[in-house]
Amino acid sequence: MDFRQLKYFTMVAEAKSFTRAAELLRLAQPALSSQMQKLEDELREQLLIRHSRGIELTDAGRRLLGHARTILQQVEVAREDVRGAGDEPEGLVRVGMSRSMSEILAVDLIEEARRRAPGLSIRIVEHFSESLYALLLDRELDIALTYSTENSARVVAELISLQRLSLVSPANSGLPQTSEIAFPDVLQLPLILGSPAHAVRKLLTAAATDSRTPPNVVHEIDSLQTTLNMVEGGLGHTILPPSIVTRLAQDGRVEVRTIIDPELTRKLHMVRPAQSTPTRAQLVIRNLLMELLQRHLQPAPVEATT
Repeated sequence: MDFRQLKYFTMVAEAKSFTRAAELLRLAQPALSSQMQKLEDELREQLLIRHSRGIELTDAGRRLLGHARTILQQVEVAREDVRGAGDEPEGLVRVGMSRSMSEILAVDLIEEARRRAPGLSIRIVEHFSESLYALLLDRELDIALTYSTENSARVVAELISLQRLSLVSPANSGLPQTSEIAFPDVLQLPLILGSPAHAVRKLLTAAATDSRTPPNVVHEIDSLQTTLNMVEGGLGHTILPPSIVTRLAQDGRVEVRTIIDPELTRKLHMVRPAQSTPTRAQLVIRNLLMELLQRHLQPAPVEATT
């Protein structure tokens, strides 16, 4: 088993097609198939299941893919390090974040990265927190901003922000003119929330289980901007960190009340694989993300956990 075979195998696994992988590698398909057969013969395991729709990985193939991605990434780190620290960082950095976070950060991230390190390119992957965490473990992401993480020897998770959630209501909602609202009262209101996999929705549902009163969800919207437009239009209330709607509240377009009894808090983490050394390109994007998050959110004391 050599580096070339691991590269070929990874390309086939990600493309899910010998034809597509051969095109990307600029290699004849018979030659690619021959290399994969040699790899399977050496390991004495079937790695790929071939069918009319393409290929899928066996259990052994999935395990090898995780190792292969780690090895290939470490080779890239070594190559970049030898090229010289004085050169501008370059290469692709794959960043995962929720759709609502992407609406806040994506444009600023790409513009700032282009200005500071024009040799970098960024791929932004939008998904729910659990899916982002899984993609990170599968080495399909380099960095993820997620509200769902766990202690693991496989990741490094930096706590970025402790976000206390608030009720966001239409202006002149008719609710009592107070800065706080009890959680049981929130459950009675017509709510506009994300789908059940959304981090805030899951947090709310878990808290509501204790009170034995389900939330009154009248609309399911995963887009932050659409949700805010609907709230402004008087179609319901939503639940968000207050920092996201500071400007709207200052302009009198929405009302914001802190949720109490109990309060709802979510933790935003920046997560990366633990068993790999970040490239200089990844460190540039990590530091830039930290700057942007501190600009947009109220940060918590940062600590690294594994």
